[in-house]
Amino acid sequence: MTIAKPLLNALGLLLTFVGVWVVLRNSPVNENVTDGGDAFTNHAAESAGSEFKIERMRHGTYMVVVGAALQFVTNLLP
Repeated sequence: MTIAKPLLNALGLLLTFVGVWVVLRNSPVNENVTDGGDAFTNHAAESAGSEFKIERMRHGTYMVVVGAALQFVTNLLP
């Protein structure tokens, strides 16, 4: 057993944990107002902020996929 297998597995696990945290931190479930706001809501600012969060969620999803793939690949290594 080489040292690369446990390190790749640990890296995959770390990427998965961080990716899940990024997705959960930026998900719309964590917003106070999910009903569209009220008369005083600045929808332009909300739209810009949500676009940034969507982009971070996308990166978090990529991190989860890459981390899971690393873990799967390390199971196939001899």
